[in-house]
Amino acid sequence: MEKVTVKKLKALSDKTRVKIVETLLKENFCVSALAKELSLSESAVSQHLKILREANLVLGETQGYYTHYVVKREELKNLAEEIKKFAEIERAVLKDKEERDETITIDLSALPSEINEVHIAEGFLRVELIDDDNIGEIMHIVLFIE
Repeated sequence: MEKVTVKKLKALSDKTRVKIVETLLKENFCVSALAKELSLSESAVSQHLKILREANLVLGETQGYYTHYVVKREELKNLAEEIKKFAEIERAVLKDKEERDETITIDLSALPSEINEVHIAEGFLRVELIDDDNIGEIMHIVLFIE
């Protein structure tokens, strides 16, 4: 994952900053109005906005005497796409692992009757033998394949 994406995720790892972003998505605010809206001090809001600006998630737009903050929606959408790509990579890894973990059953009709089944899966060979003394009970022999 890119360094920029990690910085954005870190910026959004704080619940107060997430609340600020949620609030700014609905309406642009200046620091004092945002502080009042969220019941925070202006200095706390300013510190959180600084982190969000450095992560390129919000932008301050000067309107007269005040600076109003707006969420950079495109950056937020790009971050969502990066997370989605990250999830897809994870799914591909899981799918590949599932394919490797599939058990292969081999027909052993030509082998002695005591051998019931052989399974090969990710470095293991499992041979099932019929136990002549206890009908219906199966013994398992597991061998590691290198």
